[in-house]
Amino acid sequence: LAALLRSALAAEGVGSDPLLATPAAATAINTVLVSSNSERSFYVFDGACRLFTPADLPDSLLRQFDHLHLAAVGSLAGLAGDAGADVARRARALGRTVSLDSTLN
Repeated sequence: LAALLRSALAAEGVGSDPLLATPAAATAINTVLVSSNSERSFYVFDGACRLFTPADLPDSLLRQFDHLHLAAVGSLAGLAGDAGADVARRARALGRTVSLDSTLN
C-alpha cells in the first residue's frame, strides 16, 4: 500500500519523502462507516502504527513542517504518554504548532 500511496501523492505533486514504510508490518487502515442516520462505526487495523516511535520524528524531520498533528494516538502505542508529550514539546521548541486527536480506537 505504501507504494500506491507514494504514486498517488506524486501524481498530485505532493512529496512523499517523509512517508515511512517497513516490511515488518502491513500499512495501517482506519475506516469510518456512516449509516443513513449518521451513526458512525470505526474499523481500525493498527498495522505498522504499532512500530512508530519518537525516533521516527527526529528534529530534522519536524523542521520541515509548520504543524505537527498527532492523530489517533490510540493507534500509536509508541507515542503514548511521555513519549508523545516529548515529541510535542520538541516540535513546540522548534516553533511548530501542535494538535492532538485523542481518539483511542
